[in-house]
Amino acid sequence: MKKNLSIIDADGLIFYAAYQFRDQLTMVGLAGATQRIDDIITKILNKTNAHVYIGFFGQDGVKNFRHAWATEKVYKGARKPEDWHLYFRPLLKKHFIKKWKFLPVGLLEADDAVIIAHHQFKGDYKITQVGEDKDLNQLGEFLRYNPKKHEFVPMDHNTGRNFFWGQMLMGGMSPLHV
Repeated sequence: MKKNLSIIDADGLIFYAAYQFRDQLTMVGLAGATQRIDDIITKILNKTNAHVYIGFFGQDGVKNFRHAWATEKVYKGARKPEDWHLYFRPLLKKHFIKKWKFLPVGLLEADDAVIIAHHQFKGDYKITQVGEDKDLNQLGEFLRYNPKKHEFVPMDHNTGRNFFWGQMLMGGMSPLHV
């Protein structure tokens, strides 16, 4: 029987953990956000019955390859981080590395690393992807755990292929880009 592997896109976890402490940009707020992130990850691992896990997050200070390719619009140019996010993000990312052994990715986004890891390990493990990034939909058949909604979402092959080819034909437009 295959062991359960949870592959975690950790970028969103920072928002889930730190938002409630956005008015406490102090060591007390950091302690609260750190405890919250530990609680969230522990819950993820319990809910997914993970025997093993791997987590990825975007490395600060490194632009991924999409920045050079975005010639008509600035890649994610409409996103402006708030002060609380700028405070907590680097500190919680250090915590990801130190406590959870999550991996920073620079030239890729975390969801890209999740997809690569999925393909690398799918023959050896029963995989649950953790996150809610829409780009993960392109994989085809897989099981996702949404840590924000605390629910499992199975993805079927045809829906995944339709999403993939829609992205190929029309590009990855979000409401912020329209």
